[in-house]
Amino acid sequence: MRIEPLDLSHQAHLTARFSKLQLDISEYSFANCYLFRKVHEYDVVFDEEIFISGKTYDGVRFLMPTFDVRNVENAYLKTVLQENQMLFPIPEEWASYFPKEQFAQAFLERDSDYVYALQKIREMSGRHLSGRRNLIRQFCDLYSVTVESLTNERKKDAIAILETWKTHEEDSSVKTDFEECYEAISKMEQLGLQGTLYLVDNKPAGFIIGEALSHHMFALHFAKACVHYKGIYQYMYQSFAKRTDDHFEFLNWEQDLGNEGLKQSKNAYQPDRFLKKMRITAK
Repeated sequence: MRIEPLDLSHQAHLTARFSKLQLDISEYSFANCYLFRKVHEYDVVFDEEIFISGKTYDGVRFLMPTFDVRNVENAYLKTVLQENQMLFPIPEEWASYFPKEQFAQAFLERDSDYVYALQKIREMSGRHLSGRRNLIRQFCDLYSVTVESLTNERKKDAIAILETWKTHEEDSSVKTDFEECYEAISKMEQLGLQGTLYLVDNKPAGFIIGEALSHHMFALHFAKACVHYKGIYQYMYQSFAKRTDDHFEFLNWEQDLGNEGLKQSKNAYQPDRFLKKMRITAK
């Protein structure tokens, strides 16, 4: 067994493995793993198979497979779990492969990714989204908005927006994703990320950065804006959806981490489903 801290040298190999899996869970992305490598203490484990070792937000050690577990023997998975607390995050469609007499399964709601139909976010249609539509309408009535690709020449504008966003965080004792987002901007092309920049009255005011997870799922990793522009986030989400290629069917807005503010905000857009991230342990 060989263990190496996850870094850019692993990008090509892990990206190829994740692309082959075509999973919709947000963690199955090299960019996501790399940007949050410090938070989760990610290592790459080279055994008979290749895993990513890490630690969840609630402090539990885990192994994340970079292969389809249904293609290996259960006996091997039990062996690797003897020295590790669990396999995570395991997509729900893999859960039936683990015999109940040998493995225990659980999940935390706070880990689950929020998924929305792309067309719904484009249209913001329906009674439950009327408040979002009104905010977008008010925003467009008040401001002139320009939407551009977040190019290398515009990175300084995105960083300025990010720094402004950080100063408006109400509780400075809560760790934000400022550092991870800053690095995502800096290494956007290298990590295969796509970004969109929003200018309000010709001033940089917001941005979204994301990437394709599978043929039909696009993930929004970061969305930051100057909050004094009321309605800017609602406008950004709709505009981004409209600019997203038609072959994608869904948007993954990732998890809420148990944060009540995030939970309320994401639920306000009426998620179409949740992607459970199973925790598998050996009995």
